[in-house]
Amino acid sequence: LELIKIQKCGGKTPRHFNISESGKELFVANQDSNSIITFEIKETGELKYQNEENVNSPNFIIEI
Repeated sequence: LELIKIQKCGGKTPRHFNISESGKELFVANQDSNSIITFEIKETGELKYQNEENVNSPNFIIEI
């Protein structure tokens, strides 16, 4: 493994993260800002902000 970049989580108190089955997206559950942030995982491994969903106090993420 090699450090590429330090990425802010996009919210407060990140409680959980999950990488999609495709390996192309990273989801971060930010408990105290009531949000789930989606990042695109680029070919280089860098993360690019995609979306924010408001969810009441998320703390666990699974892909269905």
